[in-house]
Amino acid sequence: MGDGMERVLSKAMSWVEDNLGTFVPRAESWTAGPLVRNLGPLLDLAITCHLLRRREVPVLVPADKILDGVAELFLAESYQRAFLGIAERFPYYLWLLAILGDSGRLPDPRLTTTAQALVDRGYGTVADLDRPAHKQLELRYILDLGGFASPLPSMRELRRRNPIETLTDPVPVAEPDVYALTHAIFFASDFATEPIPDLTPQGNAAVNALLGVHAVSGYRDLAAELILCRRALGRPENDLDRLGRACLARAQLASGAVPGPRFDAAEAAALPPGDRDAYAFDRCYHTTLATIVCAGADWPLR
Repeated sequence: MGDGMERVLSKAMSWVEDNLGTFVPRAESWTAGPLVRNLGPLLDLAITCHLLRRREVPVLVPADKILDGVAELFLAESYQRAFLGIAERFPYYLWLLAILGDSGRLPDPRLTTTAQALVDRGYGTVADLDRPAHKQLELRYILDLGGFASPLPSMRELRRRNPIETLTDPVPVAEPDVYALTHAIFFASDFATEPIPDLTPQGNAAVNALLGVHAVSGYRDLAAELILCRRALGRPENDLDRLGRACLARAQLASGAVPGPRFDAAEAAALPPGDRDAYAFDRCYHTTLATIVCAGADWPLR
């Protein structure tokens, strides 16, 4: 692949493997506290490996190995009990269930049947009609991915309510608004596997402008997401993409991690070794995974 992204992908996946015990912690029993603390990294990792498995990437073996570990944890009775007891996290339970089912890692179909019954009852937040528009799009994406009957409007209807269709000048610059835009594009395009080239001119212009701003400023988390958004919109490769990829490649640490916006090398160096590792994980894992997804999208679909 161009722009050195094959090397970036390989190094980043090596860092993930080195930190797999933190992403997928082992425990004899689970309670709500540790599950909530670990759920974000675990779910993001599962999503990343699920997306990699769709493409002819050179890291399929570690991606499959990682999903095996996620499945082992997810299927543990103590984990199931703790996870289903946190109603507001139920959509993310469904997401993990969908990923593992799609990859052939759900041996018991009763898990899916039970989950559908909970969806039908409006368990957790699935019946919350007041959630933000991009969060409705996220839930519809999750339900469709898992083959669940959905109480929500169609994906097409939800797109019309989202910032990807309603965006007007000025371009959003507040971090939450930019993340809402990128994630709406991800869900509408199935993470760039089904491009949506009919976005409004204002939307295309906003993605271009935001990519330029975040690549130049070194905000690598959003730079990686916006490169993927351009692919999701069917935009041809241009200098903005190359600038963004160069930003990611230059920033990658020797460990393979890609520093996030809250990572400070001097602050990390001043910590004891154990604390330094925890600091680096907390402030690098999301940007590293976003970089992996961005790099993986350069490979063709399987």
